[in-house]
Amino acid sequence: MSDPRWPVQTPREGTPPQIDTPQRPPNPGDTGNTNGENGGDGDRRRRPVLLGPFGARAFFVGRMFGVDIGIDKSWIIIFALVTYSLAESFGIEQEALPAAQQWAAEMRWAAALLTSFLFFASLLLHELGHSVTSNALGLPVKSITLFIFGGMARLSREPDRPRDEFLIAVAGPAVSFALFGIFLLLSEILPEQLALTSVLAPLCLRVSLMNLVLIIFNCIPGFPLDGGRIFRSFVCGVTGNYRLATRMATIGGIGFAALLASLGAVIVVTTPEAWINGVWLALIAWFLYRAARSSMSYVDLRDGMRTIPVGAVLDSEYERLSGAMSVAGFARTHPTVPGDSTYVVQTHDILSGFITVGDIKAVELVAREVTPLQAIARPIDSLVHIAPRTTLWDAMQKMEDSGVELLAVSEGKTLFGIVSRRGLFTGFQRLGQSATR
Repeated sequence: MSDPRWPVQTPREGTPPQIDTPQRPPNPGDTGNTNGENGGDGDRRRRPVLLGPFGARAFFVGRMFGVDIGIDKSWIIIFALVTYSLAESFGIEQEALPAAQQWAAEMRWAAALLTSFLFFASLLLHELGHSVTSNALGLPVKSITLFIFGGMARLSREPDRPRDEFLIAVAGPAVSFALFGIFLLLSEILPEQLALTSVLAPLCLRVSLMNLVLIIFNCIPGFPLDGGRIFRSFVCGVTGNYRLATRMATIGGIGFAALLASLGAVIVVTTPEAWINGVWLALIAWFLYRAARSSMSYVDLRDGMRTIPVGAVLDSEYERLSGAMSVAGFARTHPTVPGDSTYVVQTHDILSGFITVGDIKAVELVAREVTPLQAIARPIDSLVHIAPRTTLWDAMQKMEDSGVELLAVSEGKTLFGIVSRRGLFTGFQRLGQSATR
């Protein structure tokens, strides 16, 4: 183990200069009361925390192929709507049959429920197709979340090579195409094999057609759809210009969103009894528009953060705490602090380690008066280290790849500071505008 006695210094000559721009005050939601009983790192030892596309916490339902699976609360709405629509559709189809062959209401709803379940299982397999391929290419996927507009796989980072993006993007539709063929085949062979095929055959046919629609929809050449990523991989492969390829795929996505919104408006105006369908198309268009715009914003963020070194966003003075101070003493002198704050702890001018607000909260209330900070300090060597000249973007990627929220900024045995994910974004907000002009 290396020597823990790191000298703590601020960046010197040769490291990026500090800019006297005031820090943005922390948002109320970013602060943590150090007198609270729970929170912090203790929660990380439990089941993973998954976030849906709208920022709310998703339900963790399991893990497949090394990928955490979650369900956003909004998914319940679409599951109920699809089930209801299928039940109504099955009912209309049954009316054309002789009375003796028609399904009972219970059977119709059971078939609708099973069809809906199989469709969303197909959607999950579609996303797993992306995820397994991405993992095989060395781009880990952390989670998949089902929500009201489909499924969302969270990649650790975007692929750098057009070939990788193409393979990841095409894997989802390929899985859906396989499912389309399987269910279509089942709908053809079941009538000769099982007695219950009066229910199962049309059910399989419906799931097959739903997968076909999923393929067609996802292959539209615009972000955020799979077709948009396939299109970008081709354009980037031909031109070598990632930014141009992203802009073209973004325009395609925005154009498709505008088309859906227009179609929704036409349905509302010309077919009032089907107004809900028009509104639904408009909601999908709104989501696609926002997602397409965010794809371009992601490239802008990446390009901007690649111009700023981490050393430029470190505080000019790093707060150091005496290791002899009690946890209760810290809570009294720091009653309300940003939730991601990190402090260096030193004893007799020798660095003992570092603590976070989460470490403070993890100490039982009854033990805080007698627990010194040095007893809960974590060694600096436990952190992943980066150099001050590392760009903000590379630091973000290092966090994603290492699965950490903190990085030590050091060179040799000199520690310049500790940065968090929020600190990187805050620093970019301070400096990014001038750097990208």
